Amino acid sequence: MNFLQTKTIINAPLMAIRNGPLKAISFCSIGLLMLSSTSFAVQTLPASGVIASGSGSISQSGTAMSITQNTAAMAIDWDSFSIGAGNQVTFIQPSSTSAAINRVTGGQASSILGRLNANGRVFLVNPSGIIFGSGARINVGSLVASTLNVNQQGLDYVFEGASTAGITNAGVITATTGGTLGLIAARIENTGTLMAPQGNVALGAGSRVRLSLGGLVSLDVEQGAVDALIEQGGAIRADGGLVYLGAKAVGDITQTVINHTGVTQAQTLATGQDGEIYLMGDMNHGQINVAGLLDASAPNGGDGGFIETSAAHVNITEETRVTTLAAQGQTGEWLIDPQDYTIAASGGDITGSQLSSNLGGSNITIQSISGGTDNGTAGDINVNDTVTWSANKLTLNAQNNININANLNGSGTASLALEYVKVPQVEERPLTMLITQLICLLDQTSVPKKGLLVQSLTTQ
Repeated sequence: MNFLQTKTIINAPLMAIRNGPLKAISFCSIGLLMLSSTSFAVQTLPASGVIASGSGSISQSGTAMSITQNTAAMAIDWDSFSIGAGNQVTFIQPSSTSAAINRVTGGQASSILGRLNANGRVFLVNPSGIIFGSGARINVGSLVASTLNVNQQGLDYVFEGASTAGITNAGVITATTGGTLGLIAARIENTGTLMAPQGNVALGAGSRVRLSLGGLVSLDVEQGAVDALIEQGGAIRADGGLVYLGAKAVGDITQTVINHTGVTQAQTLATGQDGEIYLMGDMNHGQINVAGLLDASAPNGGDGGFIETSAAHVNITEETRVTTLAAQGQTGEWLIDPQDYTIAASGGDITGSQLSSNLGGSNITIQSISGGTDNGTAGDINVNDTVTWSANKLTLNAQNNININANLNGSGTASLALEYVKVPQVEERPLTMLITQLICLLDQTSVPKKGLLVQSLTTQ
């Protein structure tokens, strides 16, 4: 599924970017970047830089390095690229769209503990890994950090390689208004802050990732990586813009996991530019574990934004808060898109109380896809716990059955829609009969039969 700044396109074929067996794993347990003191020498500034293409110059004065770029594109090969605490590297570029690609070839991970400044686009490519420490302060037009080799194809940058090294950020990385922050590797962890006002924050876990910076920014994970993983436990803010976290695994026997425990915010601006948040896991065997805060609200004007959490399995914890509320406009939508989905007091994907709570902050659509014969799923939605709400719309959209085994209690301005994607041999009946039967089913907590056509209605 391509991530674009339009939600009509984003819900297209990027659903195919995910595969892998399901198993929740702890990020720290796999040691993403548990680099020992012998894994890289402490570097105060980048060393042995050679301009491989384009035109520019490199100068150093004490703890500061300046890199002046004279052409729209420039590539530099470095033996090492690290910035010590208290040190600074500044790129002086012709414009905000000028690109400086920095390739690290010496086999040492990059440790960014100081300051990195740029008015244009800076690419840092190091297959040995990249660490932004807690003292890192990055202020750039745009920044893309990757452990995969990069090749430019027109306006696209294709990152590809077999590196299993990861990227971790504990610092503060800020792009200018409309800029892009990209972290691309097999494993990515953010415990710091990523900010791109009216821009894009994109984290892509895979072995081949395409990033387009021409026109609408897009990121597509084209090939997976073994045990692809994204940990978002920090803060991401892209008000009036887009946040995209996507992971894809290799084949049918590996896994992808996205763990969200932090704060991800893409609020609508007072000028009306809405925000979008996407957590996109593997649709065959991937898992998304959602906690923390997802915020695409509109507190200062305009309509609420859009949030999507899609994977084979989407687990929503009791600590999760999701909001697309609008103070002056229309509430936005949260789309949950798994294979099967079960609302249950225990043992399910979300509890009835948690779904009830989040319906106070957003319209919610639960949309199951076709199940998989290898994992026993059928594309069903199962309501096994009571859901009670008084505002906003709950939509259950199933590829197969919607099994209602508990009360759905709506009041006030609450509304409910049951939708079947696959409807074989539907018996035609008047709409009034369908609504009457639906209310009866809800009152009796019965199970609707497959193929029943149900229209949207407001419960009383």
